[in-house]
Amino acid sequence: IADALYYNAPLTLGVLHKLGVATEVFNLWFQMLQEVKKSGVRANFKREHDKKVCSLGLTSLLALPGDQLPGEAFARVFTATLDLLVAYKDQVA
Repeated sequence: IADALYYNAPLTLGVLHKLGVATEVFNLWFQMLQEVKKSGVRANFKREHDKKVCSLGLTSLLALPGDQLPGEAFARVFTATLDLLVAYKDQVA
């Protein structure tokens, strides 16, 4: 999904909405982004490449016109993007 969003966010969102799975896909994605193991290490998207691709997909959503992304979704996407970029910076540094 992240790759498709980076390639063409409006088209990807349109297809997800048309199929009726947009909410489920994004809820699962955000849940996976927040999962951490008991040790405090991320459970998913551990590699630099994974973080980078997710960040690019999420930032593509931030660039959409306001009518395509509801306010509550914008806040959630912004927070997830910020968390991912911080984790990426920590991993690279």
